Amino acid sequence: NKGTPVSLNGWMIGLTHVTPLQQSGETDVVAGTILTLNNEHGLCIACAGKTAVRANIIYTEEGFLPGFALSNFGLKPGMVFN
Repeated sequence: NKGTPVSLNGWMIGLTHVTPLQQSGETDVVAGTILTLNNEHGLCIACAGKTAVRANIIYTEEGFLPGFALSNFGLKPGMVFN
């Protein structure tokens, strides 16, 4: 299973394993916004209803990777998945 497909700047990835989270702090961000992207907190993405998910494992053409590895591909907090 290559996960739920999402895209950013025309690049498709699959969210294969996520953990649901409650958003803290700013809660009026657009769903799909990258909230964090680092080793400590991982890849956290805003969702509707003041919730978020941590993408623990993602799929790219390069293979299955930990979510925080997307920082190696130039993704940054504030970018928005479609």
